[in-house]
Amino acid sequence: MNGFEWLDKLRLVPDPFSRKKKMRIFMLTGSLNPDDYKLATENYSDVITGFRIKPLIESIFTDIVQHYF
Repeated sequence: MNGFEWLDKLRLVPDPFSRKKKMRIFMLTGSLNPDDYKLATENYSDVITGFRIKPLIESIFTDIVQHYF
């Protein structure tokens, strides 16, 4: 299962208490394919907070934490 497939499954999980809205999901990928970025940001913007390219370096991690947590 890839990340997009996992996000599709997540959408199917019942959420009677609206907890999914509080989740922060960042897609971390090694793909440099611009189609993956487009797919993530256009088709999955309801479930992902951000999209980052590997490697996850300290400055990127710090930026995510400071802005979203």
